[in-house]
Amino acid sequence: MTVDLRLIEIPEPELLFGFGQAMPHPKDGLLLYGPMQSPLAGGRLRIGVISTANGLRLYKKFVDRVSKPIAPARANDPNHTIFPGFQAVFGVEWPVEPAAWIEIDPAELSKAIRIQDRH
Repeated sequence: MTVDLRLIEIPEPELLFGFGQAMPHPKDGLLLYGPMQSPLAGGRLRIGVISTANGLRLYKKFVDRVSKPIAPARANDPNHTIFPGFQAVFGVEWPVEPAAWIEIDPAELSKAIRIQDRH
């Protein structure tokens, strides 16, 4: 019995963006044309968070970071372009403060994920 070890390349499909445009790279497509359709355009996301107090702090830090422009990791590299911020790309505000938050006790969470019998 012989095994055929030839590889075949499957080309990646182009992704669809705003104004009916297609591109292979998601970041470039979003920066140039925006999302394909945004029913929330001009709106605001309503986010609920279920986390520990530290988890909420990390959530807020993340949202604050993606809401602002993020410089490229490498200057003058076409694969590394500036990210202008979530609202600039998607046309929707992502608020730092969640609409709802349910706090989980860290000790209870730790205990729950370490149960012996997972069945």
